[in-house]
Amino acid sequence: MTFLLADASKLGFTALNYVTDLTEFDLILVARNVPEASLHRQRDGGANVGLV
Repeated sequence: MTFLLADASKLGFTALNYVTDLTEFDLILVARNVPEASLHRQRDGGANVGLV
């Protein structure tokens, strides 16, 4: 299984570098202070996002 642990500052913006699609992770754990709109975008895109 692969996990991604990120804080709220890592979601909701576009960067010039690319590593992988978020859907490649089995679970993405983010802090509870992530804006709802950002969570919906990730989940609508097929990512499994959990709040910690």
